[in-house]
Amino acid sequence: MAIKLGLFAIFMLSLSFFSSTLSASDSGDVNWWCDKTPYPAPCKYFMSHGGHKYNAPKQKSEFRKMAMEVAMERALTAQSHNKWLGSKCRNEREKAAWADCLKQYQDTIQQLNQTLDPATKCTDFDQQTWLSTALIFRK
Repeated sequence: MAIKLGLFAIFMLSLSFFSSTLSASDSGDVNWWCDKTPYPAPCKYFMSHGGHKYNAPKQKSEFRKMAMEVAMERALTAQSHNKWLGSKCRNEREKAAWADCLKQYQDTIQQLNQTLDPATKCTDFDQQTWLSTALIFRK
């Protein structure tokens, strides 16, 4: 799981370049978009694995939304996997660290939900900020 989270972190880091390097496109598939990132392999992996495969985005905003959805899926999975660790804590310090970790996942999920909500007016900058925050919480 740590390797998958690490790859996801690399993928998320690569998204920081989207706001300045990608423009709208009429062609290409997810692989084309991922090839525009500094780390195409993790991008391709996470865009093609999981609950569903994504269709080719036509614009940068569509690809960014897909990235937000992948970030949400990964955050929910990680939170689910970490919940059972509470019983493995050996002392109060470990329990406190575990509780902090769960809180960060809850906060990340809440912010990603808000960002993905069509009723919320999120700018590209807002979305990039929450993708970056999701990355930081995973380290």
